[in-house]
Amino acid sequence: MKYRIIYIACLLFTITFSSEAQKEAYNWCFGDSIGLTWNTTQTMSLTDVSGSVTKELKGLPTHMEIAPVITTREGCFSLSDENGQLSLYSDGSSIWNRNHKVMPNGSGLKGHLSSPQSGIAFPYPGHPNQYVCVTVGIEVYNNLAYSIVDMTRRGGLGEVISTQKNLLFPNYEGLAGEALSAVGNATGDGYWIVALTRGIDGSNDRLYAWLLTKDGLSDTPVVSILPGKDTLLKETGYLKFSPNGKYFVLCGGDKNKLLYAGKFNTSTGLCSDVKELVSALGLSNSINGFYGVEFSKNSELVYIAHPGSWKSNFHILCFNIKDMLASSKPQTVPYKKFNTLKFSPASVQMGPDGRIYISGIDMNQGKYEKHRLFVLDNPNDYENFNIFELPTDFIPTYKTPTNIGLPSFIPNWFLFLTGPSHFCVNTSQTFTLNVTDNENILSYTKWDFGDGSTVETGSNSLPQSKPHVYSSPGTYTITVKLFDSNDVEIDTQTLEVSVSPCSMPVNPNIHLY
Repeated sequence: MKYRIIYIACLLFTITFSSEAQKEAYNWCFGDSIGLTWNTTQTMSLTDVSGSVTKELKGLPTHMEIAPVITTREGCFSLSDENGQLSLYSDGSSIWNRNHKVMPNGSGLKGHLSSPQSGIAFPYPGHPNQYVCVTVGIEVYNNLAYSIVDMTRRGGLGEVISTQKNLLFPNYEGLAGEALSAVGNATGDGYWIVALTRGIDGSNDRLYAWLLTKDGLSDTPVVSILPGKDTLLKETGYLKFSPNGKYFVLCGGDKNKLLYAGKFNTSTGLCSDVKELVSALGLSNSINGFYGVEFSKNSELVYIAHPGSWKSNFHILCFNIKDMLASSKPQTVPYKKFNTLKFSPASVQMGPDGRIYISGIDMNQGKYEKHRLFVLDNPNDYENFNIFELPTDFIPTYKTPTNIGLPSFIPNWFLFLTGPSHFCVNTSQTFTLNVTDNENILSYTKWDFGDGSTVETGSNSLPQSKPHVYSSPGTYTITVKLFDSNDVEIDTQTLEVSVSPCSMPVNPNIHLY
């Protein structure tokens, strides 16, 4: 008798976020009618806040031609289309279109302008030209909700669908408010929406994660119990995910001296290895807590704004997230505490140029003087990062120095090396590099696919796309190093991929005739 083995190929999903997806974050609307855009950029020679380094920075944003009409103290979010054209912006309670008019049905949302993360927006999976806008109120108003915007309506200016406005999130315990975020799931066909709830009757804080796909919002959230308790039930700081979606950090805010960090599973929505890091950073006796936070574009470093007392002791903290979470004694892990002199740092947000932007309040003997905007130029470099103050005309119309919020975005817009994360062995896959902040000085790149295969590209054009075939299953790290004309390495981007056999034998007694 003749037997044959039949193999069934496994269908695996891949990450669908485009290498051009950074343009969804090309326009920022925040504060008192401040609008910055990366559609047109500029070059500036700036000196860092220590006064020791002067550098020419290329690709910095410019002002939008028409200023937005937003006025918000903290919370705000913006979203542009794949070509970088502004689609909408919001303070959490109203949504404006690109013509700076409130969208039909776009007022009366559940967010609040004094919530650090009053909302966030992203495309509705499987629903072309529709966006999901998630909003949350101040403190513990407990009004976590989402609304759907249809950009095909009103001649392409958009409209909030009246029957899909202020839809409340289901099945969570505790009090939601202040902090929320979203991140793409592992298969690339949806987003995890993650929100903080504060415990009731002494119970621990929680992070709830709902999966949103083309079929809508999941009824059953994934619950992660945090190690601490927010007994004040008041304001918090920001919740951020790393660009690769593997890590998160949650700041406790002004009065809540808590700082959580942990791993995030984009397949399950579950947080793990969560640690409370205040004592590890030697700040247990700090007068105030933590507010803004952002990851470096390679997802390795964390930058945290520590306002001190809002009168003195202002710092930007930096540490390696992987080392911090892996250590059984976090207090022994090295970290940097960068003294920001007399400005108190607040919001910290990655830009589409790969730099980190920091809002700050200039202080004079404990009094607010004016609002400032700073840029951290090389966030991947733990040893040599520099913070530069941008000219005051970057924020020329601020009515009050206490407007400290920068817009929130999903971290997927800031993946600079993109491609499928899960795929089959012996299949050709394409990976794309698109690093906008170094394009003007880039001379060549070196690609290492982690399996012994390397490619050097003698070109400074971006984006760069490279196909590759893995012949063996396993987990690989793709590393791309960028060099200038003097052979000096100017940047490194990495992407971890999982390669599966994608075949499995079935009953060998089955035979074909």
